[in-house]
Amino acid sequence: MSQESEPVRDDAAPVAEAATGSPAASSEAPVEQDAGKKSPKPSAKKKETAAKPKPSMKIHKPTDTAPVDARSIFSLHIGQIKEVDNPRHEPENLHSEGYVLVGDPSIETPDLKKGQHVSLVHLALSENIQKVQVFVELIEKHESVDRETDPAARQSIVELAESLKQYDQIVPVLLKHGRHGWILGDGARRVAAVLYLHAKSRLQIEKKEAGAPKSVHPAEILSTNMECKSDDVFLRSVIANMARTNFSELQEGLVCYQLLKQTNPKTGKKYNMTDAARLIGMPYGTFRYRQALFHPSRNGKGLTDEERREVGAGRLNASYASKKSLGEKAPGNGPKKKKHDRPLSMKEMQDRFDQTPAHNKERRQAFAECMGITLAKAIKDSMARIDSASDKVERKNARSKNVNRRQRKAA
Repeated sequence: MSQESEPVRDDAAPVAEAATGSPAASSEAPVEQDAGKKSPKPSAKKKETAAKPKPSMKIHKPTDTAPVDARSIFSLHIGQIKEVDNPRHEPENLHSEGYVLVGDPSIETPDLKKGQHVSLVHLALSENIQKVQVFVELIEKHESVDRETDPAARQSIVELAESLKQYDQIVPVLLKHGRHGWILGDGARRVAAVLYLHAKSRLQIEKKEAGAPKSVHPAEILSTNMECKSDDVFLRSVIANMARTNFSELQEGLVCYQLLKQTNPKTGKKYNMTDAARLIGMPYGTFRYRQALFHPSRNGKGLTDEERREVGAGRLNASYASKKSLGEKAPGNGPKKKKHDRPLSMKEMQDRFDQTPAHNKERRQAFAECMGITLAKAIKDSMARIDSASDKVERKNARSKNVNRRQRKAA
């Protein structure tokens, strides 16, 4: 990685430490040796060691009482979030109906005049399946969008939940640890989306619906401590996530696509593909194809959500999909353009006219027009050419016979 990305690596180094569970060993640490002895050369067997596996991100399980290191990324059960500290009350539509993400569990009926809001977290995580159903119905009624009637609306909670289900969570929510537990600073929509996946799966399994998941979606959210710089959260999570060995091509594509929307602290402008690829240690060509997987479908380029689902299911090759998104040529990438034949020379048109049967008048007429003469003139010239060719053949045969006769006499 180049010097341009070193400051980010310094910030992200503790993440790698958290990912592996132990501090990274320094390659420049001095090794104590006897002054008069030389270090032995490594044998051939030692050189043939297997390649080290890529480090995978280790998810921590914090407790209610002990905050984790401010620079780490961890998984937290949503039930451990005790408060939301954000002036924007998300989910926004439900807040106007008298619901908050985290509130007093004793309030069961919203009363806006009295300032009483029902806690969505406690509805979704309730042991009473009826309350869980109420939560699911509230989300699907107030936090969903009909794209046919409102294509420009922002991503709904239901759509965000589907995205998290398909691509996994990339960016952690921001938390800080208060006196009574964890306080959510940013990421309420992601928390609501995960709650929806959890509650919906519980409801489907309880009702034994067709296509119900085999297990309940976990009510856990990828998080990071509020003490870290908010501008570094995305970059830090990217570096931690890209080390995961089970990262799919679509997940890599989502990271690359979102990274291009971030501001490069070195330039003050959005990342270009060269700097972004260098930052996460990915070859430029791979980065270019990965980010193309999330180009919106427009003017024959980009991909639809259905095509991305096909890639995720393995029914559509990711390389083909990337080329299609970029508008590049790829096998099966639509009908091939016909190659236009070069103009025929006069000799070629005469030969084709001569070879055309006399009853095919339309074809002969077309050739005559291309040659710039009438059909009668073309037929007359054609007969002359055919007669001349016949004479040439007869003369050639006659010469051949004479040669053979002289050879036989000489023998």
